[in-house]
Amino acid sequence: MPETTLMRAAKAGDTLGVRQRIGQAGEKENYGETALMKAAARGHADCIEVLLPKEARLQDNIGWTALMWAAICGRASCIELLLPHEARIQAKSGWTALMWATKYGRTDCVELLLVEAAMQTVKEYTWGATFPPGCTALMVAASLGRTDIVRLLRPYELGLRDVYGHTASWYALNNAWNPATKRAVAQGYPEIVALLGNEEKSRAIRRLQRPTLGFTLLMHAAIIGDLHLARTHILESGRRDEQGMTALMWAACEGHSNVVELLREREGGLVDSSGWTALMHATKYGRLHCMRVLLDELNLATPDGLTAFDIARSTKERCTSDSMRLLRSDCLALLEEHAGIRASLSQMLENSTDDEPEPAVSEHATSVEPEPLVLYNFSTGVRDSVGNSHTLTNLSQKKSDGGLSLLQSQVQSLEDQLLEKSAELEQVRASLSNEQTRITALQTELAAERERLSLSLGENIELRKKLDEHEALQSSASSPQRVDSQGSPRFPYDLLLVSDCIEEIIQQHKADKARYERFEEELGDLEQRIRVVEDGPRIPPVLADFTGYTLEELDEVHESLLQSLSNLLAAHDRMTRAAAQARTEELKGE
Repeated sequence: MPETTLMRAAKAGDTLGVRQRIGQAGEKENYGETALMKAAARGHADCIEVLLPKEARLQDNIGWTALMWAAICGRASCIELLLPHEARIQAKSGWTALMWATKYGRTDCVELLLVEAAMQTVKEYTWGATFPPGCTALMVAASLGRTDIVRLLRPYELGLRDVYGHTASWYALNNAWNPATKRAVAQGYPEIVALLGNEEKSRAIRRLQRPTLGFTLLMHAAIIGDLHLARTHILESGRRDEQGMTALMWAACEGHSNVVELLREREGGLVDSSGWTALMHATKYGRLHCMRVLLDELNLATPDGLTAFDIARSTKERCTSDSMRLLRSDCLALLEEHAGIRASLSQMLENSTDDEPEPAVSEHATSVEPEPLVLYNFSTGVRDSVGNSHTLTNLSQKKSDGGLSLLQSQVQSLEDQLLEKSAELEQVRASLSNEQTRITALQTELAAERERLSLSLGENIELRKKLDEHEALQSSASSPQRVDSQGSPRFPYDLLLVSDCIEEIIQQHKADKARYERFEEELGDLEQRIRVVEDGPRIPPVLADFTGYTLEELDEVHESLLQSLSNLLAAHDRMTRAAAQARTEELKGE
């Protein structure tokens, strides 16, 4: 059926018109497109909000959803609205919105569509490069040279293989295609191959689980340990995914203590859907450095009473290797040591404020009852300020075993921080060494360029000398007799020089004439093309007969029409806005 008035209103971004014609929702035009798809392709978020309850999850004749249209056309703001309703739907080819965004290089859309990572196609698809069944978005990015997108997808899709056993590294090296030139890249994309590492040969690759809905770029930064990216998206702190996980919890799971330190003040004490804290997640995976940063959460428990102590004990009991058992023992010892410190500090505080002795705190201090706020702040301040001389003096005066344990714990923490800083320093030194190497290479290139310019200058000087000699010959052509410094005639020498110059001029003239004739021929071709374009129709004819086309050629025509449609939509939007603005100015003038 032809377009409905609802579809036309959605295309134009007419929210009021969409509301008035909402009864037509659910209808499709000849290609199976809906009003929601047309609004998504043009970025009309207001219309999408009205149409979503009626047309979400509908697909056109080739299986595309409104989310896929938004991804293809780069409408990131629309993706945020559509994603909760249409995530992880596949077209008939098995391609997802994430794959389409990857194909067209929509990095901002890929960032929002990571929840579709690790999905694979079910049919072969050709667009310059050929993508067999089993392809992933990472393979598409590697094949098309999308380095930024490869970095985003690598943690979630590294090591996945298509039906022929090929990984993304193979695509970057053997199936490389340049979308701009529409040509194969013979040498592949070496930088992407290096970025993906040795995944083609390795059979044991650690791959992160697919992100869930609600996943943010801050969570992505926490998972991969990118401190700079985490600082960039710090305003996303406090948000949760489908499982209730925060960025702090993800960083604790992966053992990125620098990101944990960044997020502790903003997300510390929060729990996921199961009641687990970031400390519990760090304890489960044996992330000792992260546990030291998160010890403030030690007394928190899940609704069924599970604590970090319980997790540490159970994971230790399940260990099968000596190295893992030793690590789990260190985790449990850290928790017990901190519990002893808190117990000692609590008793010290009570003794200083109350003359009557109070019962001693349990040795393991696994109670989940909340402590007084002053005690909590006092113990936190002690741990975070080892250099506070007043606190150390009080601890030494009390001669408390808890104070000594606290000092030992802080010394260990400082040693760990020193090791981390040393590693960072080594990285800086390596970076400086690389910069020095680059500077040396640039200096070498500069010296070579200077040498080339010097040679060119010498050639120009020689040419100038010849021209001066030629001009001198022309000016003295009328002299019947010339002699040299010895009084001998110079006619033979002068005639030879004139002959050489004339020969050079003739050869140069022939070369210039040949170039001129080529330019004339090319100019004629261009003028002929211009006349054909000017005399021909502005609107291309409808393609009705595809007899004789191969499947690959039809795929190329299909891609060309899609790109043309995207460009057409963009041009239509610009002209519509310009016309509306002109109309507004006209009304203001009246």
